[in-house]
Amino acid sequence: MKKISAGLTFLALSLSAGVIANPLVIAHRGASGYLPEHTLEAKALAYAMKP
Repeated sequence: MKKISAGLTFLALSLSAGVIANPLVIAHRGASGYLPEHTLEAKALAYAMKP
């Protein structure tokens, strides 16, 4: 049963890998001096501050 489950997992991952061939990665530390880095709140504050 474990081999079947592992095989199906591998098959699913193999098929889904082609769908996300060119992922869009966006990173912004945000207002790191005011809020924890890499959070939506920090990004929103950084956008609101418009440096």
